[in-house]
Amino acid sequence: MLAEPTSEERSRAVRVVQRYAHDSHDEAELKAMLGLDRAEPAPPRRRPHGPLSADELHDMLAPFAAERSRRPDGAR
Repeated sequence: MLAEPTSEERSRAVRVVQRYAHDSHDEAELKAMLGLDRAEPAPPRRRPHGPLSADELHDMLAPFAAERSRRPDGAR
């Protein structure tokens, strides 16, 4: 899976499209093909500092618990 481009990469791509497009229709088509016609994705919401809820703690620790339960010898 490819990572989302940074805003700098998006800006660079838009400039290249604008430079090489034959007209405004061509520019719009190229931007749509490259996914540059959409607004930039919103940055992820930051979690406020403070204690974790029980659900958040469970979600964070579940992968470790599953890994531990898969070990046949119970080694640490």
